[in-house]
Amino acid sequence: MKRKALLAAMASMMVLASACGQSTEEAPKNGTGSAGSDQMQGEIVMWHSFTQGARNDFMKEAVDAFMAKHPGVKIKIETFAWPEFYTKWTTGLMAGQVPDVSTALPNHVVEMLDADALVPLNDVIDKIGRSRFYEAPLKEGTVEGKNYSIPLYSHAQVMWYRKDLLKQANLEVPKT
Repeated sequence: MKRKALLAAMASMMVLASACGQSTEEAPKNGTGSAGSDQMQGEIVMWHSFTQGARNDFMKEAVDAFMAKHPGVKIKIETFAWPEFYTKWTTGLMAGQVPDVSTALPNHVVEMLDADALVPLNDVIDKIGRSRFYEAPLKEGTVEGKNYSIPLYSHAQVMWYRKDLLKQANLEVPKT
């Protein structure tokens, strides 16, 4: 149970630091997630795919800040490029050697669920505040009311058009 609480605390810290722009101040203060008992202790292996300079640096800084606040916790980061990342997960699942915490694409979450490699994170999401997340990304990692992933970030999808080309073709911007 302590391991799950430690992993939940780490997941909470990563989400708070990355997605919400908050500090690690809101992370649980011990292995049980409640104030007043023993300090968190343990080792966590974390895989992520943020090879880009600023993102990779941010992940390292967030982990370092968490470990500074919780000296009994040691986090080992392993970084893989996206093509390598998927292969690492696939072979890791077959070998039974997967990380404690990881980033993933939504379709990878489905495969990890099929392999029974994930635990529900409803309690972590509720502690952070479910209303802080958009509903659609939460639903992507939800099965039978259980959340198996926490949105880390999203990309805005936009459409743009050139008025001059539409006018030249005698067309209007579609309304639907």
